[in-house]
Amino acid sequence: MLEQRNQAVRLLISLDPSENVEVIRRSSRKPYLICRIPQGDLYLLKEAKRKFALAKKYRRRLQLLNF
Repeated sequence: MLEQRNQAVRLLISLDPSENVEVIRRSSRKPYLICRIPQGDLYLLKEAKRKFALAKKYRRRLQLLNF
């Protein structure tokens, strides 16, 4: 569980901060931005999201086993 989370954090750290993030639109009611990012960074974000979800799933299962 911790290894999945650590891998996700490493992926987020490996994002290239020098690449430009283009803001396309701002939401008027919510604090959201719609942005355009490079394809490589998009892949890294999706992989990190998947690893965080997997770590959360493992944590829930571990809690259920402890009851």
